[in-house]
Amino acid sequence: MRARPLVVAIAIAATSMGCTPAWGEAYLHAVATGTRAYHAGRYLEAAQAYHDAAAKALRAKDRDEARFLEARMLERAGRHGDAIAVYEAIAQSSPTGQRTERVRFLAAESKIDHGNATTGWKELEAAIEAMPGSGNARAALDRLLSRVAAEGGDEAVVAWLAAHQKRFAPTELDQTVTYERAGALDRLGRLDEARDAYLAAARAHPYPHGSLTDDCYWRAADAEVRQGRYAQAIALLNEMLAPLETSGNPGSYERPRFPAAQQRIAEIYRDHLKDRAAARREYHRLYEEHRATILRDDALWNEARLAREDRDDRAACDVMARLVKEFPTSRYARCTRELCASAPAPKQECAGYLVRQLARPAGSPEPDDEASR
Repeated sequence: MRARPLVVAIAIAATSMGCTPAWGEAYLHAVATGTRAYHAGRYLEAAQAYHDAAAKALRAKDRDEARFLEARMLERAGRHGDAIAVYEAIAQSSPTGQRTERVRFLAAESKIDHGNATTGWKELEAAIEAMPGSGNARAALDRLLSRVAAEGGDEAVVAWLAAHQKRFAPTELDQTVTYERAGALDRLGRLDEARDAYLAAARAHPYPHGSLTDDCYWRAADAEVRQGRYAQAIALLNEMLAPLETSGNPGSYERPRFPAAQQRIAEIYRDHLKDRAAARREYHRLYEEHRATILRDDALWNEARLAREDRDDRAACDVMARLVKEFPTSRYARCTRELCASAPAPKQECAGYLVRQLARPAGSPEPDDEASR
């Protein structure tokens, strides 16, 4: 049981109560007593104090909050059955209360963990279906799917999600359900089905509404790469990047996977399609359009390497001069002479592992030897 969320809940309850006399002195005193006992590690004493506070509350939401804290103290004291009873009492007395969603999930999880798993799993599934918009639903779904996978493997996960997909379609869990189904199909090697499911999840929840949209495009593109469909993979990565390209302001709509997607496009052109000119162009786009990423000096380095291998010495020198000017502390800034013979000598020698890297064609496999660095 994690301590920090509970500490925050108690702190908020304790501090906010001093702002207005609406709580009543008896209630405030009981809460303060419970908080002191909690910080001293006397959990049963704290539970009793919060129970007393609930009885003295003047408002239903304060009663529910005190009872919630009582249940959390009982959990910490190992009195899980008593805690479950309190959780269920809160849900019954305040079906639309601020704590009701949370306590339904907690009651189910406590039953799973402490001796009544069959009932707990049923109640957890029911809570997910009844409250898909809850902040607890996604973590609960992950836990439920882990159990389904443990019992029946990814085929069982696909079947469960397919059976429930329509139920979640109009809810906040829709993208998560489709994404998890795609992941199970992916692990089963059903790559075309996985790609289609990833794309369905991405396109049904475009930016900025989907929390998994860029992950969906990334994995759909990966499924295409693994089947040798490189042009299709590039098209999907470009579809991911389209919001950045159409914003009119490079970097104004950066998402976590955008720089990696641009780098992946360059790598596919370089390593699979053997289109070196396109790879150089795409590496330069990574440098030019993704201003906040730490990959910008890597992009220039790879662009310069390709230029040197293409015997385009002028371009290699121009790119390395830009790298040194804009990223003087980059590990690559010490390697200007390796890619541009006419460049000024750096103050430090190029790292040995980079010299060895340059002895191989760009994009060739790196040796698995950390000591070589």
